[in-house]
Amino acid sequence: MQTWISHPFFRAHRVLGDHTGLLLVLLLTLLPRIALLKLGVPFWFDEDWTEETGLMPLTAMWDRVRTEDFHPMLGYLLLGAWARLMHILGLEAEVFYRILPVLLGAYSAVVLFRILSAFLPPHQAFLGALVYALVPQGVVQDTEFRMYAPAKLAVALALEAVQRGRALAWAAYGALAFHLHYLAGLVALSLFPVLRRPWGSHLLLFALPLLLWLPVVLHQASRLSGIARWVGTPEEQAPAFLSFLLFNREPVLLGLGLLFWAPALLGLLLSPWRASLGVMALGVALLFLLGFQPLTPRYAYLLLPLLAFGFGWFLKRRASGPSSFLLPLALLLGWLWCWPWLEVTAWGTYWFFLLP
Repeated sequence: MQTWISHPFFRAHRVLGDHTGLLLVLLLTLLPRIALLKLGVPFWFDEDWTEETGLMPLTAMWDRVRTEDFHPMLGYLLLGAWARLMHILGLEAEVFYRILPVLLGAYSAVVLFRILSAFLPPHQAFLGALVYALVPQGVVQDTEFRMYAPAKLAVALALEAVQRGRALAWAAYGALAFHLHYLAGLVALSLFPVLRRPWGSHLLLFALPLLLWLPVVLHQASRLSGIARWVGTPEEQAPAFLSFLLFNREPVLLGLGLLFWAPALLGLLLSPWRASLGVMALGVALLFLLGFQPLTPRYAYLLLPLLAFGFGWFLKRRASGPSSFLLPLALLLGWLWCWPWLEVTAWGTYWFFLLP
């Protein structure tokens, strides 16, 4: 007796082997990001700040990061090195600066496909990776000349290391994530309960770079009220963030958000990784108490690898038969609808080719 999966339309799992699936995910991840690059959107303030800071002499960069910024220094060093390379090659247009974040963001989707392939059939892993790759916020922030894309990749690599039981690799990628963005480091740190005990030596390896940088973090925290005065205090930011989530002028966006976040969080709760949520909540509370603003829509981008893992686990535990296709397809179609709302009209040409 034929089942629904034997229908020719659903035989994608037969051709989505490791290499084919990886190449397809990479291609479909790059296409929308390249399309957005082609729009030639000029740098906004934060990207100008990144370029200016990254091209500073090391001592001047150190002073600015300590006294005028609330991010780690490594992201500025990395992006500054890329900007200098573009200068040497004579490629000084903003689009060339953004190529590195695009490539790193796209590679994180490949990492997610490998992660999901460890516990999902190839066709489900492929759809789950596409859901991760085509989240509108993820696409947009992957094309920004900021530290977010490399930080998200470090989180994804830390997640993969934990899944494979490679504690030393987790510590290395986690430390890298922390030095790219504090929240990214926190997300990576939250994965440690999944590791096999004992944790001590691995946590120490993770914590050592953090402890060396801790005086800078505390110094930044002491100056946050002046540095971040344009975004308000955490007490002001939290209600604004909740209002954005719950009372958005576009109800469909709220529905799409729930369609992604609810399965992702439920999947994490159903998975062996559920303890990570508690660790992360404690870490977010600590950042909040220090004066940082971890509750912003832009920083939710750094949670995407973990949320995509939870989404995949939900497909494994709760979605079977046609529903394992319908939920990802509903999200992808919904995000296609989002682009006119985001006024990125050039996407229409490309998005139809991105539907699985």
